[in-house]
Amino acid sequence: MDFSPKIPDRKAILVVGALLITGVWAVAHGPQGIRTLMEKRQEILAFQKSNAALMTANAQARERICKLTGSESEQEVIIRGDLKLGKKNETIFVLPPQPDDNTTAKDKKDEAEPHSAVKACPQ
Repeated sequence: MDFSPKIPDRKAILVVGALLITGVWAVAHGPQGIRTLMEKRQEILAFQKSNAALMTANAQARERICKLTGSESEQEVIIRGDLKLGKKNETIFVLPPQPDDNTTAKDKKDEAEPHSAVKACPQ
């Protein structure tokens, strides 16, 4: 009995090598390959940026609504400004909204929650 290890012949080595090369190529360039994975990651990042911008816009709109529901004078200013209903000899200046830099870390955390419940305006 011969217990020495068998050395595979050249044909077997070439076949296994060709299969390995084909497999690596399929993983890299196939329909579920690395290129597709990178494209999907870019898509996800774009969606995340879009969602962050929408959340910020929603928070600003919610804040504006809260201000308007709490103050009739604020409502009057907005209505008169939008409809250009100035009183006689009155000058109306319409200024763009100023960013509020007085947000706390808790406010930023609340804005970052993706599925937070709609908060009621403080009365």
